[in-house]
Amino acid sequence: MHKTLITQIDPKWRMTPRYDVGAVDTLEGLDFAILNCLKEPTDKKKSKAFFAQQQFNQSIQRLIEDGGVLRRKDNYSVEDYGCWDCCLCMVAHDLNARFYRYGKGRSLAPTPPNLIEALRSWQVLSLIGYSFDLVTDPMSLVTHNKVQLFMHEDYGIKGISPTKSALLAYALRHKESVCMVACVEGHASYGNKDSTHWVVIDVANDSQTLMMRDPSKKKPSKFTYRKLYTLCLYATPKSIQSLLRVDY
Repeated sequence: MHKTLITQIDPKWRMTPRYDVGAVDTLEGLDFAILNCLKEPTDKKKSKAFFAQQQFNQSIQRLIEDGGVLRRKDNYSVEDYGCWDCCLCMVAHDLNARFYRYGKGRSLAPTPPNLIEALRSWQVLSLIGYSFDLVTDPMSLVTHNKVQLFMHEDYGIKGISPTKSALLAYALRHKESVCMVACVEGHASYGNKDSTHWVVIDVANDSQTLMMRDPSKKKPSKFTYRKLYTLCLYATPKSIQSLLRVDY
């Protein structure tokens, strides 16, 4: 398995927009305002919802007028929020997979801009924060099931020490067949979302020393994070079949 480091700070894609700041933030505000109306439809709450709608409309109008060209201050970029994207690109590269857009036959190389383009085509990721439906495994979707989420373990808002992770111990026994992607800061759902960070965990070739490819760094390094909040194992369908026969 040939491994490569894909970083958020690569000048080729660090400014690639994941979301438009104004659209995402005002859409979130509008959604909360409407939910409050459903709970208690008072005139005051309806007024707040209409105001939130106006703010959202203004942000969309500005985005359309700009032709989708995002300035730095209007850009949730790969450099700022693309650690997960970079990790999935590394997994796809390790497992020799490429990305596919909805309805398109031509494949794309596993880079953050191409992953974002593919996710948007499947309506999993949107410039304005809209998502058509829940998708259990976006990776399987964009690789045409060549790479799949094999196992997943959630350690909650407090996280756990890596030494206490049963899934990490499993992954270390089958390190040649799986790729490990871990949330190592702030739980993505009910922790501190602003500090969430994802890395790829590797094992040194000559030992069981944990290494990592951290998208925020320029080169692979020893794994130094003290907590795991989520651990995801990815593999090819062929490897999954073999692993299930061995362990079950």
